[in-house]
Amino acid sequence: MKSTRSGPLLLVTAIATAGFTATAGAQPLNRNLSQYCIFAQRSLSLKNIHVDNACNVGVNCAQPSSNSSCGTASFEDTRFADDTQMAADKLNLQRAGAVFWQLFTNKPFNAANATVNQPPVQTFTTPIIAGTCDASCNADPSAIETFCNFPNPFPPCDPTKLVTANEGADCPPFDSSPGNGACDLPPGTYGDVVVKNGATINFAAGAYNVCSLALGQHANATGGSTEINIADNGFFRVNNDSRFGQQRCGDFIVRVEDQGTVNFGRRVVLQAQVCAPRSSVNLGHGNVLLGQFIGLDVNSDRDNSVKICKECVCVDDP
Repeated sequence: MKSTRSGPLLLVTAIATAGFTATAGAQPLNRNLSQYCIFAQRSLSLKNIHVDNACNVGVNCAQPSSNSSCGTASFEDTRFADDTQMAADKLNLQRAGAVFWQLFTNKPFNAANATVNQPPVQTFTTPIIAGTCDASCNADPSAIETFCNFPNPFPPCDPTKLVTANEGADCPPFDSSPGNGACDLPPGTYGDVVVKNGATINFAAGAYNVCSLALGQHANATGGSTEINIADNGFFRVNNDSRFGQQRCGDFIVRVEDQGTVNFGRRVVLQAQVCAPRSSVNLGHGNVLLGQFIGLDVNSDRDNSVKICKECVCVDDP
């Protein structure tokens, strides 16, 4: 079963005020986290991101006061595929051109800057995932960490075991297949894992407990059923023109403990479930992202394309 996009989008003017409820035929908000390709605990700021197959985008918490950024989603020229739901307590549309399929929001917004293809605009009860955020926007990520299969206790890294992958070189003393000009890293516990510009690192199936993971420019990381656990205050970074994964669903699961950071550069191709519910997530610029991206606050620059992996859907082409 594959999700397919239907024909040309039907232009329907968005409703300018809140207070609408579902009518006959209108689909209620899906609160199953597995159906969300982008999920922020507190806030979203996405410029002209394109969501290319049916997957939901949401902000979990409610806005506690009118001057708070918590509970808000900001968009510019954004495109959402058919059957995609977008949910945020407060919607900010500074420019015209946002196109939604189904929209859930609780406060007035600038309807002139939006197209909603499956009206009516509906209200919803926050948080999206019950019991994960209070009225003061204090997020409790424990249920989300359970969904992402966070180890309990979360494994520590070993700062003494630095891994460096250089272009065209092995990575002794850890390399499991020396002589092929790439870093073949077996599962285990390491410190910072650094993949230099132009280098290749091959991860195997299994768990890696690391302090941080950083890919330079034009770098390449392969994996399959690979779990990467990044310890407290660590970071996950993929820089310009790099590839992380092989365009298959299930290549990587990346979990970031507590207050780490996630940053993608420009023209990145990445396949992963990235789960960082206590961390900021920056989706970068001009990237092709296949998988799921969960953060405390999620933002992106321009021209990103996002697709989701589901039980019966796997989109393998950019």
